[in-house]
Amino acid sequence: MGDPIDAAGAAYIFNRTGTDTWDSGVKIVAPDAQANVYFGSFVSLSGDYAIAGAFYEDGGPGDSISNAGAAYLLY
Repeated sequence: MGDPIDAAGAAYIFNRTGTDTWDSGVKIVAPDAQANVYFGSFVSLSGDYAIAGAFYEDGGPGDSISNAGAAYLLY
């Protein structure tokens, strides 16, 4: 069973639970997920924060730029 939106993308956050062991992780998706935007293609970490990029995210209301891209702050 695949994801319901083709190539929307996702980021995963894992926590270390011991020496060489990790939890099963949490899947993070864009709140405005769309097909073929590739959310999570790039991720940057700093302390308790992460920024995930979406290459081909279209502009929002009043912004008709197709494939403009977006960054999402995850915390």
